Amino acid sequence: RLRRQPDRLGAVPHRPGHGDPAGPGQPAPPGRRAAGASPPPISRPGAAAPCAGGHVLGIGLRSKRHPVDRLFGGGPGGGVFASNNLTLAGVSLRNNSASGGSGEGGGIYALGVLSVSNSTFALNSSDARGGAIRAIGDAQISDSQILSNTAGGHGGGIAANAQLILYGGLFQNNVGYSSGGGVMIYNTGSLSITNTQFINNTAGPVYAGGGVYQQGDNPVLINGAWFERNHAIDGSAVGGAGAAIESANNTILNTSWISNSVNNGAGGGLFLYGGGTVTNN
Repeated sequence: RLRRQPDRLGAVPHRPGHGDPAGPGQPAPPGRRAAGASPPPISRPGAAAPCAGGHVLGIGLRSKRHPVDRLFGGGPGGGVFASNNLTLAGVSLRNNSASGGSGEGGGIYALGVLSVSNSTFALNSSDARGGAIRAIGDAQISDSQILSNTAGGHGGGIAANAQLILYGGLFQNNVGYSSGGGVMIYNTGSLSITNTQFINNTAGPVYAGGGVYQQGDNPVLINGAWFERNHAIDGSAVGGAGAAIESANNTILNTSWISNSVNNGAGGGLFLYGGGTVTNN
């Protein structure tokens, strides 16, 4: 059933200091884009072969104001399976499900380059990875809300294989029953997070990384982010309720870690495997 997208889901992003202008040299408030700033570009790899899903989308699709609601796929892409590059702007994907052993990407499964802006992914689920989004190619998610999605494996909000760029937006109340309640990025991809909020996301009982779990030694940049009340159910193997970062090639700047918690492990806010550069946190 397709229905008109409401103006908002009802979840209000937490904006510390909202209304107080940032002083000189201070980062923009979490979830808000700094004046004059724009998301960095991402690369454009080639196409991949199609498969099946709730909606099957072909090459170069662009979608605006198109809600996808309550679709169920017995494989990857409960709401949308995108066989090639895909741009979504102002889109709502809610209550979609990808089931079975290949059930990845409850909201969307994207093989090509994925670009999402000003969109909402809510209440989607997958039996395997990527409750809201499973990105095989490069992905950029800007100013979007990823709310209350669930994955039976990694990545309650997003599970990504390649370059992942997050700019603004909110990840809230997502659950990954393995690692990465908000985001899981595998060892084949780099990660950039700017002014994004991660609130009350949960990972476990297997591994950890309530807000973010990053695997491997690819570059990681986190700048101006906000991690609050994220939880790792069992951190005995890994740790890191707010974020668990394996890469030593990381830079973490101007980021807040508040009331995150981990059971049976270390790094309630941040767990770093290999060190890196941490400034003004």
